[in-house]
Amino acid sequence: LIFGMTAGNPARRTSVLALYMYDTAFRGAPKYPLANAISTFMVAFSFLLIIITKLVEKRFGGREE
Repeated sequence: LIFGMTAGNPARRTSVLALYMYDTAFRGAPKYPLANAISTFMVAFSFLLIIITKLVEKRFGGREE
């Protein structure tokens, strides 16, 4: 949403982490280890959010129908 509205401008100040990872890996002088670290962080952070969501859902009863 942010990138779609601003295209990363001005001066790429509103760029998103996934786009930064792509630029790091494939634009200019590639920095594959840094791009790999960014992608690993993104996956780990996603799993952490899933675990937190599941724990909160379990504690507060989840969805009521």
